[in-house]
Amino acid sequence: MRARRGKLKAVKFGRNWVTKKEWLEEYLEKIKKNNNNNFEPYQIFAPPENLPIEKLPVLRFGFVVALVFVVLIAGIFYSRESFI
Repeated sequence: MRARRGKLKAVKFGRNWVTKKEWLEEYLEKIKKNNNNNFEPYQIFAPPENLPIEKLPVLRFGFVVALVFVVLIAGIFYSRESFI
């Protein structure tokens, strides 16, 4: 909203607004000066308790070793000419 109104320097890519860290810091300093240094720019909030967190699948060491073994055997069996 602030980028769309021209208060915060930003560039629009498609429907998303993107800003740089330097531009954000300039904006926060300007706001801080206008509020007579009574502005706390960073507020930390705890995430909600019901926030869904998707766990990434963990590749087991044995699976990775087996996969490397299969790729090596396939490389030997089919030789280098078939991979080019």
